[in-house]
Amino acid sequence: MEEPTTHTTEINHWDDLNLKTNLLRGIYAVGFENPSEIQKKAILPVLSKNDVIAQAQSGTGKTGTFSISSLQLTDPEVDELQTLIIAPTQELARQIFSVVNSIGIFIDGL
Repeated sequence: MEEPTTHTTEINHWDDLNLKTNLLRGIYAVGFENPSEIQKKAILPVLSKNDVIAQAQSGTGKTGTFSISSLQLTDPEVDELQTLIIAPTQELARQIFSVVNSIGIFIDGL
């Protein structure tokens, strides 16, 4: 069994994640000033394409975590399914859709 990857990079600001410029624009446009604790801990492992199980209280940035990670990994030039987000309710699916669209507003081709 493969050992989990440990990321020791300290994340304090969005710029520390080396995200696409237009993704950063979207993050700041929706009012995300700095990454939350769950975002600091989970985004880099996801971007490294590791399986991640992350648990946090409601309202702490979990949706932003997987939305930002997914948008960073998505290539708008590729015309095929690249990310699948599954939600247990239609209400949550709509909320996730809204967050992804808001954060990804400046990414051409989405």
